[in-house]
Amino acid sequence: DFHADVAGFSPYGLQEITQKIARKHLTKSINEILVPLSNETNFAIKHIFGESSEWKESIIMSDVLRLISRISSRVFLGEELCRNEAWLRVTKDWTVQSFEAASLMTVCPGAFKFLMPRFSKKCKNVLAIYNEARDILEPVLEYRRQLKAEAKRRGMSIPIYNDAIEWAEIESRGRPYSPVDCQLNLSFGAIHTSSALLTQVLTRLSNEPHLITPLRQEIIEVLKAEGMNKNSLYDLKLMDSALKETQRIKPDQMLNLRRMATDNLVTSDGLEIKKGQRVAVDLGNMVDLKAYPEPEKFDIYRYYNMRQNPATAVKSQLVATSVDNLTFGHGNHACPGRFFAANEIKLALCHLLLKYDWELSPDASLEAIYPAAAMSMLDPSNKIRFRRRKAELDIDSLV
Repeated sequence: DFHADVAGFSPYGLQEITQKIARKHLTKSINEILVPLSNETNFAIKHIFGESSEWKESIIMSDVLRLISRISSRVFLGEELCRNEAWLRVTKDWTVQSFEAASLMTVCPGAFKFLMPRFSKKCKNVLAIYNEARDILEPVLEYRRQLKAEAKRRGMSIPIYNDAIEWAEIESRGRPYSPVDCQLNLSFGAIHTSSALLTQVLTRLSNEPHLITPLRQEIIEVLKAEGMNKNSLYDLKLMDSALKETQRIKPDQMLNLRRMATDNLVTSDGLEIKKGQRVAVDLGNMVDLKAYPEPEKFDIYRYYNMRQNPATAVKSQLVATSVDNLTFGHGNHACPGRFFAANEIKLALCHLLLKYDWELSPDASLEAIYPAAAMSMLDPSNKIRFRRRKAELDIDSLV
């Protein structure tokens, strides 16, 4: 429960429009937005990691958050705000702090949570960040409204933008909604999911740098032959396997498919669930010896090899959901943004692995920590060493 009824947390309640944006626009527009995404990735990586060939250290979780915030903002907000430092800070801070504060409010008794924005520093910060986001976004929205009104008045073509601001207007169908809530909801979904997975895969690859070589070779071969497009990212099958293996070995939450029973029921094995009870599915089977040989081993070829078998090929893809891997959920309510997230992460990895060498700093750890019930993450203070390298392929020329 993210307490969407509390001031500053309302973006968590805006699900219908954002899910339609993900299903109907974001996924279908992947090929069209890859060029601006790749350009923004190149710009962001230079800004964050620099171009020095000397070894440097990165607090990887923090830097990946910055990277994903920049890339995602290019799609969600277009060129007006994607490089606005205040907006980038706001989306990153609201994502992190609202998540932490929501966990705090979960233990509040009854209606006391509504007082938290007055008495809790964390909740006060969330509300302040939310108000700042509104102040930044509103002038952009007003400018677009004026442009469209002026074009209509003159009988000219009305400007159409290929970004989430425009998609939200389309999906609202004239009904009142909060554009700020929409943008922060989208940012939370994209930043939380993508940054967690990208941080983990970079950390694990840095711990075993020899695994980077075959991934790099695949990137070179596929992109050289096919260029940069949705199909070439799909054909990065070893990278896809490495990402799914990262999800398997340490999902960012140990419970998923959270539901509330709308009636009394009894499962096939006799478990009684009462109306109103909350239930969730344990993801422990993903590290079960019965399901996976050597489940504790990080094997980037695990799902790559499974894709060679027609019986397991489809469910072995990163975006596939099944009873064996519920990280993205399953069924009608599976995460609608997973296709965009997969392409965004693959695109970022292409740039990061081609342009930099990586190794784990001596004091970094692969051990999971548990900041909240059923949540798991790597140590946010983990550092990774990196240095600029001469890329075998000029990925920026492909777009």
